[in-house]
Amino acid sequence: MSNDFQLRPSWLAAAVLLGLSGAAFAQETSPPEIDVMNRIAEVYDQDGDDRISLDEFREFTRTAWRSMDTNGQGAVNKEEFMKWDPGFSFVAAERGKADSFTKLKEDIFDYWDSDDDGIATTDEVMANAEQEFKNSDTDGDGYVTGKDLAAGSPTFAAFIFGASPAAK
Repeated sequence: MSNDFQLRPSWLAAAVLLGLSGAAFAQETSPPEIDVMNRIAEVYDQDGDDRISLDEFREFTRTAWRSMDTNGQGAVNKEEFMKWDPGFSFVAAERGKADSFTKLKEDIFDYWDSDDDGIATTDEVMANAEQEFKNSDTDGDGYVTGKDLAAGSPTFAAFIFGASPAAK
């Protein structure tokens, strides 16, 4: 897969479903996903202004990626990534969707591993993260919210969709 922001069909469906409208998203998504997304946004928002700048997004992405690198090699393999949990797996497990959520995580790793070598490097992840931020910043002001990321980031949209009641 190239680094040109291609999506797997399941991701595209999730992104489209979640991005249709803010009102539809709020009505269709149950409270656990909203709570997780709000907690994630609070962690990104280092200065407490209720919005996330590109610099805050970059720093959080780097920090999260380093936390996944359990062998300390400066890159993350699929095994390391699969052990990491962004906070949605408990929702999927409660809804009996643990197996489909595991498959979804594999797809997310494959997306981040844009050169398909089995290792997602910091450069690959940061390039994808920057594109996801741009997609989420629909008004172009340089800031996003948790709701913006849920609708504009295929990674977050896929995590939310994978844990939602509508996911099959």
